[in-house]
Amino acid sequence: MKNIVFPTTKAAIMMGMMLLLLLNAWNFIMFHNVSVMTEFSLINLGSINVPLAITIDKMSVLFSTIVITITMSVLLFSTSYMQKEKNIEYFTILMILFVLSMNILIFIPNLLFLLLGWDGLGLTSYLLVVFYNNSKSISAGMLTALTNRIGDALLIIAVAWALMLGHWNMSFSSFNLNMLISMMIILAAMTKSAQMPFSAWLPAAMAAPTPVSALVHSSTLVTAGVYLIIRFFPTLSEFYMLKFMCFYLGTMTCMMASMAAMVENDLKKIIALSTLSQLGIMMIALGIEQPILAFFHLITHALFKALLFICAGDIIHSEMNNQDIRLMGNLSETSPVNSMMLNTANLSLCGLPFMAGFYSKDSIVETFFMTSMPMSTSLLMMASICLTAAYTMRVSILTLWSPMKNLNFSQSKSKFTYLSYLILLMGAITGGALMDKIMLISNPPSLPMFLKLLTLMLIIAIATYSYINMNIFYKKMNVFMTSMWFMTYLSASPINNLTLKLSKQMLYIEATWMEKLSGKGSFNTLSKMSKSTQKINQLNLSEMMTYFSMLLLFIILIK
Repeated sequence: MKNIVFPTTKAAIMMGMMLLLLLNAWNFIMFHNVSVMTEFSLINLGSINVPLAITIDKMSVLFSTIVITITMSVLLFSTSYMQKEKNIEYFTILMILFVLSMNILIFIPNLLFLLLGWDGLGLTSYLLVVFYNNSKSISAGMLTALTNRIGDALLIIAVAWALMLGHWNMSFSSFNLNMLISMMIILAAMTKSAQMPFSAWLPAAMAAPTPVSALVHSSTLVTAGVYLIIRFFPTLSEFYMLKFMCFYLGTMTCMMASMAAMVENDLKKIIALSTLSQLGIMMIALGIEQPILAFFHLITHALFKALLFICAGDIIHSEMNNQDIRLMGNLSETSPVNSMMLNTANLSLCGLPFMAGFYSKDSIVETFFMTSMPMSTSLLMMASICLTAAYTMRVSILTLWSPMKNLNFSQSKSKFTYLSYLILLMGAITGGALMDKIMLISNPPSLPMFLKLLTLMLIIAIATYSYINMNIFYKKMNVFMTSMWFMTYLSASPINNLTLKLSKQMLYIEATWMEKLSGKGSFNTLSKMSKSTQKINQLNLSEMMTYFSMLLLFIILIK
């Protein structure tokens, strides 16, 4: 037991020490109101000079602090959740490498070295997705790796084209030379953040262990693309297609994910689709030229979504590894602690006033109302926000308040699990107000009282309607919604089907023609021929005469 618990516990203690260092750096930055950018020559051979720049400012330190806090909470939760796993040390090492790659991405604005963190995220996330080593996880891992490699290739192209600039620091680039570079970076960020049409890999990656989903697929890996655009926004904003791509692709992604979550029955996939919807809202904020609000929502979303994933993992354990919400029920009585945490995270996700999600999401919606966007896109965005309340209420009804439909047992939790719950619960409740004070968002939008309350009224109305008319969700659903607007057919199924057909064809060729044409096939053919010859030689003359006599008799009888 000790050998199983110790790796994650030691890693959580190490993350706690790193958190103390980051808090000291944060106090220094806030007290002196400074931003530090250090650059030193890493490679200097003649005319070849490769500098390495490290940026330590309010944004990078804040994001790194949130990542380390969530990592520490997830590792504490893993001490009880994954205590029966044999490869817990391998899991812990992968988690540490993932956090290291994420911090390289956060602190280094140099494209060349940022690529190390970018590729490190892709590699470690693939190894974490295939951790269970079964057919489902391997298929999901291949889809995740192949989709993310598209973004990796685009970023490598951007690094190659950046040679024209004479440096790889995007903070000092000029628009005259980096239009193509900007396009590659934006597309790479869209791929990593699972925007349309690269959305199918995120729900598929839920084959990973729940602690991996809580860290990788809610607050770090999928937000890396958004953070990249936020960090390089002053340079990328000069590209005229940035606002168009971020706004419209973000709106379509948000709507698609919300509609798919309405008909999904897998608990973890519903939360993944919810993450996809919130990533769309972050892209919308970038589309209306509000990178600070996008970063604000990125931080608050990470806090309550990690709590939501951890609650989902505990529920799945208590339901004997069942993830179908139609077979769950009565968790409000059998697991009151999980129910309280799940309700808190859901309310923060919906944007209940004074919760973490309210401050960021409401600010984005209010700022959006101040822009001159078309009415159609405004309706799509409001519909997506309303659907968030609808599928959240559906999950709560089916899992917490409906009658028990499956064998349920209350699982004893360790003190580390309660500690992780407490840390993320405080973030889900007070994180929004705290970040609002820290980030000092200036010039809040001034709207009429009706528009101020419009979002809240719609959320309450849709949630109430979903509670009253719950039977509508048991009807036959449209394939258009269940397939994520056919995204699964465009990005997931063709890859898997083509690979499967190719492997079957290769197996057939190897088992037939290649087997016969190879040395082994020739040996088998010669062996059969030699055995036939030996049998003929072994027949004596009398036996041959007997065979011929019987043959002649048979011919005479036929005639």
